[in-house]
Amino acid sequence: MKEDGTTRNQGINSPTVPLSLADVSVLDQVLESYLVYLRGATLLARKHAAQVQVVEGLRRRLAMIPPDTQGTPVLLTFNEVEALDRAVEKYMCIYRQCVPRSIERDTVLERFEAFRQELSRMLCPLVD
Repeated sequence: MKEDGTTRNQGINSPTVPLSLADVSVLDQVLESYLVYLRGATLLARKHAAQVQVVEGLRRRLAMIPPDTQGTPVLLTFNEVEALDRAVEKYMCIYRQCVPRSIERDTVLERFEAFRQELSRMLCPLVD
C-alpha cells in the first residue's frame, strides 16, 4: 500500500480503506440508511439506479469480511468511494437533525468528518 492509501492493481491505483469489524458494522448501517434515502421516491429511485447498485454491491462485499478480521484493507472502486462519501454525508445530515447536541454527538460527527476527509484524499487525482 502506498502512503496515499492506494494500492497498485493491474497498473491502476485502487483506493484502500483499512476497516475493523466495528467499522464494517457502522458503515453497513450508513449504507443501509443511504439505500432507504435513494429508494425514497419512485422518480428519485430511477434517477439513482446506478448508485443503488454500487451501494448494494459494497454492502455485499463488506458483509463477506470475516468477523475475526481487524484492520482489513478493503480495495474500493472510485464509484464505491464516491458512494460511500455521499452516504456518510447524508447520514451526518440526518444524525445532526435527529440527535440532540452533546459531546458524544459531536465526537461521532468529528469521526465521520475525518473519515470523509480520508475518502476525499482518495478521490484526488493520483500521481505516480
